[in-house]
Amino acid sequence: FMDETIRSQIAGELPGDVSNVLKLRQGQDRPDEAAFGFAVIQDGECVAQAMVDYIVGDRGEIGLFTAPSHRQKRLGEATAAATIRYGLAHGLRLIDWDCTAFNVGSRRLAEKLGLRLTAEYTQGWLIFSEVSYLVNWGFYAVDTGRYAEALAWCEQTLAVEHELALPYGHYLAGVAWAGLGETEAALTQLQAAATAGFDELAELTERAELKPLHDQAAWPALLTRVGQNLG
Repeated sequence: FMDETIRSQIAGELPGDVSNVLKLRQGQDRPDEAAFGFAVIQDGECVAQAMVDYIVGDRGEIGLFTAPSHRQKRLGEATAAATIRYGLAHGLRLIDWDCTAFNVGSRRLAEKLGLRLTAEYTQGWLIFSEVSYLVNWGFYAVDTGRYAEALAWCEQTLAVEHELALPYGHYLAGVAWAGLGETEAALTQLQAAATAGFDELAELTERAELKPLHDQAAWPALLTRVGQNLG
């Protein structure tokens, strides 16, 4: 549980989210009405955390993070479940879970924890990073089924010198080619993404466009490579 005792369990500086929860709780007569959360500590490192640090009345918004090297271990599920149970037992009536439409893994986890979709809305982003701008347009294009347009965005992304350009440019190109029914081209791009460090295993396995590739001989090796990128 995120209270002052967690300081002695974490070596070095506290993660920003954990520090924020402690600051919000500090000096409060009813700290659970300000913020609360749970974390997994391993060898002095906070490897997973979930917190509710925005509360209005009987409604709070949950956020969570798992270190890349500790994903696929259900730590996010464990911390989120504990946080939700605690909140509902300590005065909250509703827990809000916001995620982007293309974050399939996050949506699946929310549903697994008993949450249900109640609203969809359009979010406006102001993005200053060129590669982030291009990648987000690429995701939007594949999410809306505009695969040829997505390939054009990917071409621009791959021309940018940035550590995110190759993994995401190739990954989105793979999704786009799969959406167009071009299996070999899709696998080539996905393998290039894995080689470049793409590590979003849940995104890879849950993408609807990529389901037809699951029976391909190259698919298991691709999953292994992406899993290795998680560390």
